[in-house]
Amino acid sequence: MKSGDSAVGWSAYLDSFALALKVEGLKPHTVSCYVRDVRKLGDSTDWLPPSQIKAQHVRAHVDVLREQVDLPHGPIPSIISSFEPVQVRS
Repeated sequence: MKSGDSAVGWSAYLDSFALALKVEGLKPHTVSCYVRDVRKLGDSTDWLPPSQIKAQHVRAHVDVLREQVDLPHGPIPSIISSFEPVQVRS
């Protein structure tokens, strides 16, 4: 981590993310796992401001998570794909 101040700046975002997941009806264990993964994303990006996190940061982080649990490479889960623009076909 670059500095404690950078990680502290993420606190409000993490709290809001957790609240949004709870409002969606996710179970407490699932919420804590998702928040833990986002904290790991913060660590892996040296706590860049959230506005500077790009799709390549998320993809690299997901690849690391997949390797840790030995998941096959494939489509990025929908909750993560919201970090990048989505094209809709009609």
